[in-house]
Amino acid sequence: MGNVFKQLVRKEFGSRNYERYCKYIYGEQDQNTRENKMVFEEMYAALKDKDAHVLQEKRKRLDSAILQAFWICRHYSLAAGATTFTILLILLLTPAIEILVIAVGSVLAAFLAKTCEYISNKYCYVDARIILIYKSVLDQLSPGQPEA
Repeated sequence: MGNVFKQLVRKEFGSRNYERYCKYIYGEQDQNTRENKMVFEEMYAALKDKDAHVLQEKRKRLDSAILQAFWICRHYSLAAGATTFTILLILLLTPAIEILVIAVGSVLAAFLAKTCEYISNKYCYVDARIILIYKSVLDQLSPGQPEA
C-alpha cells in the first residue's frame, strides 16, 4: 500500500495533474512561501461547477484518507510490538533451524512492508500540502457543510 494522500489526489484529479502539483510545490519550497496559488486555482476551477452532493462525497473521501493516514501512523508502534512478540515467541518454541529462518523471515518481511507504508505516509510533506490545499478548496466551495 502506498501513500493514501497520493492515491486520493490521483483519483480526484488524475496522475498528470498530481505530478504537476508536486513539481510546482517542490519548486515553491525554495522560495519559502506558504501560498500555492496555481494549485489552488486549478483545483478550484476543476471543482467549482460540481453540485453540493459531489462536493460532499469528495469531502467524505478526503476525511477518510486523512483518517487512514492517521491510523497507519498511530498503529505502527503496535505493529512493532507485535513483531517483537512474535519473534520472541518463535524463538521460545525453538523449532528446527529451517522453520525458524522461514518464520522469522516472514515476520520481518511483513514488518518491512508495514515500515515502508508507515514511512511513505508519515513523511509525505508535499502530498500533505496538496491535501491541505484541496481541503481549503472544498471548504471555500461548500462553507456551510459540516466537517464530518
